[in-house]
Amino acid sequence: MKFEKKPVRSSRPDRFFAKYIFATAFFGFLAVISSPAQNTPWIPTWNQADSIARSRDIPLLLVFSGSDWCKPCMRLEKTIFQSSLFMQNCGKKFAAIRADFPQKKNRLPGPEAALANDLLAAQYNPQGIFPYLLLISPGTGNRLILPDSFDNPEEFIRQIERQSQTLQNEPKP
Repeated sequence: MKFEKKPVRSSRPDRFFAKYIFATAFFGFLAVISSPAQNTPWIPTWNQADSIARSRDIPLLLVFSGSDWCKPCMRLEKTIFQSSLFMQNCGKKFAAIRADFPQKKNRLPGPEAALANDLLAAQYNPQGIFPYLLLISPGTGNRLILPDSFDNPEEFIRQIERQSQTLQNEPKP
């Protein structure tokens, strides 16, 4: 009697597949929870920011910054934009969008974001001033330039509230 050898199926591919699935899920989860978009008040595109501002009847805060070379921009980022008060008020009292113009290669935005920033700069900041903060009424298109010398987030939010009232009371140009 002759015995036929049956191919033995190795469990090695199954273990590899299970480890692959686990690793993919784990790193995907890490990417989601560590994503800066989860913790940022900034709205990624002008159209989204405009839509939110119109639907909530709040002004747009447009910030032009040079996040890695402009010292006043870095100070604003640290003292105002990273504060919990600023983050709490984004989307409630104003819709925030940032046009950032970094110089370091690892901080450069993608081509679409860079083009969008260039278009915003051409329309709202042709002089190339940094930092440059604008409060814009989505209904009328009226704009007010905000100072860039705030010492604390409370002062910044109060200024936005005052300027929002001014924007609402101005006639459409």
